Amino acid sequence: MDEFIKMAVASVVVLILGPLVKPILDAATRRIDLSAPKGIEQATWNHIAKEMRVGSWIGFFERFLALASFWIPAYSIIAAWFAFKLAAKWESWKNIAQFPKELNKVKVDELDFFRARSAVSSYFLTRFLIGTIANVLIGLVAWYIGTTSLEICPCLKP
Repeated sequence: MDEFIKMAVASVVVLILGPLVKPILDAATRRIDLSAPKGIEQATWNHIAKEMRVGSWIGFFERFLALASFWIPAYSIIAAWFAFKLAAKWESWKNIAQFPKELNKVKVDELDFFRARSAVSSYFLTRFLIGTIANVLIGLVAWYIGTTSLEICPCLKP
C-alpha cells in the first residue's frame, strides 16, 4: 500500500509540474525572430514556424516515462527513448519537414529566407532540447518527492 501511495504522489507531482513546460519553452524561444521572409505572408509563415506543434502529447508521456525509469530504476528505458526520439526527429526533419534551400515559385530574398529558415530551426531545436530536459527533470523531481513522501508527510500513511 505504501508503494501505491508513493507512486500516486509522484504521478500527481508530474501532473502538477507538467503545465510549467510550455511557459518555459515560450520564455526560451521568445527572442527568436520568427518574422516571415519578404515575399511570404506572415500568417502562412506562422503556420509553418509556430502553429504546427504537437509535442505537448509527447511531453506528457515523456514525463511519465522518465518517472518510471527513475522509479524502477531502469535508466536504459529513458536512454532508449532518447535514442528513438533523436532518430525519429532526425528522420522527420531530414526527409519530411526540411526547409527547401530555395523557393522556385515564390520571389524571396535569399539572405532573408536563410535568416528565417535559421530562426525556425533554432526555434524547433531549442524547444526540442529544453522540452526534453524539462520533462526528464520533472520525472526526476516527481520520483524524489514520491519516494520520500511518506517521510515528508506521515499523514499520507494509511
